[in-house]
Amino acid sequence: MHRRLFTVVLVVLLATAGVPALGGTVAAQDDATNATCGYPFTATDATGTDVTVSDEPERVVVVGASGTQTMWEIGAREKVVGIWKSPYTTYLDGAADVPNVATDFGYANVEKVLAQDPDLVLLANIQEDSAAEKLRQNGTTVFKFDAATSFQDIYEKTRLTGKLVGNCEGANETVTWMQNQVQKVKAATDEVEAKSMHYPMGSGYAPGPTSFITDIMNTAGAHNIILNGDFSGATASGVSGEFVLQQNPEWLLASYTPAMVNETPTGTEALESVATDALKQTQAYQNGNIVVVNGNYLSQPAPRVVYPLVNITKALHPDAWESVNSTTTTTTSSGTMTGPSTTTTSAATTTTTNAEGSTPGFGVLAALAALAGALVVARRR
Repeated sequence: MHRRLFTVVLVVLLATAGVPALGGTVAAQDDATNATCGYPFTATDATGTDVTVSDEPERVVVVGASGTQTMWEIGAREKVVGIWKSPYTTYLDGAADVPNVATDFGYANVEKVLAQDPDLVLLANIQEDSAAEKLRQNGTTVFKFDAATSFQDIYEKTRLTGKLVGNCEGANETVTWMQNQVQKVKAATDEVEAKSMHYPMGSGYAPGPTSFITDIMNTAGAHNIILNGDFSGATASGVSGEFVLQQNPEWLLASYTPAMVNETPTGTEALESVATDALKQTQAYQNGNIVVVNGNYLSQPAPRVVYPLVNITKALHPDAWESVNSTTTTTTSSGTMTGPSTTTTSAATTTTTNAEGSTPGFGVLAALAALAGALVVARRR
């Protein structure tokens, strides 16, 4: 199983900031551009094609984990008639009942997609252009997304998804909710000294300088040690144990996939598949300074990335967070929702997080168990 996951990781990791100013919550944007959908709607996709959606779609196929999460969060789940069925999508309430239209490794199966008679097909950035072309040759409207590298990209992708599928109001409210969570974090970390952090994804891979995961870390008051080395792109490869030990990070970040484990792993358990001898010698590992987060939220550039963002902030800068946020309940224009919870298993050491919240009245979060290890960042985009 580890070999299969590693194969997926090699394919995907090689594929794939602005935030609002501080000073209060972001009001829901109700201008016509963001809140109201209109058709025909045209946008240029990652293949360079000007894609026109003539009417509001009623049947949408989504091949990509982050796109699927986004559809759920903006209130468009009832339109989804096909997905890549995997542990990276079936955590969404009701997703397990949607037909599978992809291979085991998440590539679109053209025949299965067409069998769903979709009005619109949404493809993740890692999908092959040839699949989009074949679908278009069969008269299907297809939009392939660009890779996301920051919160701003995720905001824009969420709004764009809303415009494509006819859920603009839901998309706009979701983005507003995200921006408010990011503002809370920025308010807490604005004056703090960043703490060094490493996210080992296995086999010498880690989030690179242009990864949206690095943007999450930076915003949370963490400094990705990869930024101290000669690495480029969204995925840093060839990260040696010598480099990690030389940087000696104060904190480690680990992730798990809920569907693959029976219970939420501790810090060392979540790092089991990637814990090299060098990693075990770092001050972070020896002190138990390990933040464990839900991998389906951390590695999918979609609305729920705000949960690991908050979790990391709370773990690294608890006093700063508490001084700005006295409660985890946030009130928005759409109502009240409960934010992520953080459980500290031992004083100032391993922090295991479990976000049990949802965006403003749209997504319904299924009860999640918990592990997989950082290697399964694969194909969730």
